[in-house]
Amino acid sequence: AWYQGQDGTFINQVVNGAYEISLTAIEEREFGLSWGSLDGVQFENFIIEAQMELVEDDVVDGRYGIWFNYQDDYNFLYFGISNRGEYRVAEVRSDTELREIQNWTPHPALNSGAASNTLTIETNADGSYDLKANGEFLMTLREPSFDAGSVAFFCYAESVPTTCKLNHLRVWQLIP
Repeated sequence: AWYQGQDGTFINQVVNGAYEISLTAIEEREFGLSWGSLDGVQFENFIIEAQMELVEDDVVDGRYGIWFNYQDDYNFLYFGISNRGEYRVAEVRSDTELREIQNWTPHPALNSGAASNTLTIETNADGSYDLKANGEFLMTLREPSFDAGSVAFFCYAESVPTTCKLNHLRVWQLIP
């Protein structure tokens, strides 16, 4: 079950089978941000495939993607894309600063603007992760911090309204 809720700045809900995050206002900071996670589900040795899109075409600095090996709101691995056709990989830990593994990097496999993209995260036998966008290899991540966890979907923008949609999420649990 996905987190569903709202406040004055966001609405997170399931609409016609897709998980939608609508950023509706920007307060207390210079951007809108919300996320939702799968409740009570943990994955180890997996393939995650997430097909998602940014709905509006005129979003200022729109970013969306998957937080995997998600422990809680302060501990997870970040795999995100932007509406500028860039991707980013980071480690978020509550006891340290955000650690950039791959800062925002353009890649021709990424669709920019209000377009659909599919991100894939695949666990390898050595504990590393292959990260792909739209079927094309981006990088291998070797990060031992979190070896299992849940999945969250996030949406960020410097303008509102902005809607990020997670149209399909598939997770395969691999047998080690």
